[in-house]
Amino acid sequence: MKIIKRGKKSEERVYRVTCDDCGTVFEFKRAEAEYVSDQRDGDALTVKCPLCKRKVWTAAN
Repeated sequence: MKIIKRGKKSEERVYRVTCDDCGTVFEFKRAEAEYVSDQRDGDALTVKCPLCKRKVWTAAN
């Protein structure tokens, strides 16, 4: 078997988000977030903002 392009495992993926409440921009790994399944709007990840502790949502894809 030959690897053409090396990828990342899903738990290693890093997400960058902006908190809607305080404007903090931060990154987190998928393993640090809570996975939320939603058939209507699509699956999401939630994590608390490190500054204001408000819940921030982002798409899980």
